Amino acid sequence: MSARLLRRRYRQDNYLYLLVEGEDAALIDPGDPEVALAVAAAQGVTPRWIIHTHGHADHSGGSEALRSRLGAPVLGHGADAGWSAPDEDLAGRGALRLGGLYLALVTVGAADGVSWGSTALLSRLLGLESGRVLRAG
Repeated sequence: MSARLLRRRYRQDNYLYLLVEGEDAALIDPGDPEVALAVAAAQGVTPRWIIHTHGHADHSGGSEALRSRLGAPVLGHGADAGWSAPDEDLAGRGALRLGGLYLALVTVGAADGVSWGSTALLSRLLGLESGRVLRAG
């Protein structure tokens, strides 16, 4: 498996992520669409999903522009639809498969102090954990 996680800073204190497994890819929390497109282009991939860990604008603000440019659906928790309505609701969905990478989904809700729709992505193969903060290792 050739899974990679790339992190890019935008604005003062925000990060977006590109998760790549083989030729499959997903953008996570793409608050700045131009930075997101540049990261994907540099890796030679066209993300098939745009994933929100929560719906606040600093994490989801670039999603409309990216949806239009990439034709990729937005995946996020319906509880955050008041901020940013997803095309596919992750509520109750146990996992996603990106290429050969299995991503378990856990709704952490407001327990982390962010929003009721906060969702963590977990993958043992990549050593990946996300929620309010996404990290690999």
